[in-house]
Amino acid sequence: MEEGDDIGWEFGSCIWAPTKDRKGTPGRYKLILEVDIGEQIIHIHNSVITATSIVASTARETAPPPNPGPWGYASRFYRLELKGFREYKIRPTVDEFIAEFKLDIFHDIEINRPSRYPFAIYHYHSKPPEIKAVQGRFLTLTSKFLKQAINEATGECEP
Repeated sequence: MEEGDDIGWEFGSCIWAPTKDRKGTPGRYKLILEVDIGEQIIHIHNSVITATSIVASTARETAPPPNPGPWGYASRFYRLELKGFREYKIRPTVDEFIAEFKLDIFHDIEINRPSRYPFAIYHYHSKPPEIKAVQGRFLTLTSKFLKQAINEATGECEP
């Protein structure tokens, strides 16, 4: 791919996903259709909480991005436009965030039972429960607590 071929598809300009998984079903990717204009997006790249932006459009179906990576099998994609992309001054890793807010995350999960939450409690024999990021989720929901904790961890005020 030549430099500039990804214009309009850069990190922070949009969120995209194939319309179907490798099995030919919408699977987890259909969640992109449930995102509303004005919702805050918290970007995690390479396990680092890096930036925030706001959803500027509902999802639309489009041709593949210039570099679909492991999703190159798909011929059609969903795309959400974003606006106001802003990198955080402080960029904690997901592991650092969990370490700092472990008890609060545990409480949020146990008491509030948020759906499509980005973290889960893992129980192991003869070990205390652990909080870990849920693997394979490209879109998750944040609770009021989680938004506040991310703002604190990244040095942001409430958007």
